[in-house]
Amino acid sequence: MNELATAEIKPSADWRPVVKKVFESVIKHYSRNRLTIVLALMPSSLTMINQAHRVYGQGLAELLEGLCGLKRSAKLTQGCEIAAELATTIFRKSFIEKGSITPAYQSEAQAAVVAYLTTVIKK
Repeated sequence: MNELATAEIKPSADWRPVVKKVFESVIKHYSRNRLTIVLALMPSSLTMINQAHRVYGQGLAELLEGLCGLKRSAKLTQGCEIAAELATTIFRKSFIEKGSITPAYQSEAQAAVVAYLTTVIKK
């Protein structure tokens, strides 16, 4: 079951708690699905990873629009795609070096994504 689809993410005027909840859901999903983490973090081509980042980014943008009232824009969507790429890169480093996504790398990924999205989201 997809934890993100079933996670209770409450509407918020501040987008940061929504991003935190998304991170918690993704980590929970990865920790329960070893094959998913391998496929997501060790893709066989750059085209596949780029497509995944686009899908993840578009999903995050739609979530932030719906739950936080952010205005739909190409800038927000592209920013969320880049944020997905940042998180994936940090998760991949942890997975390759440690065999899992460690709490330290989770914190680093979340901090990087929030810092980046702060430059994109001006509310």
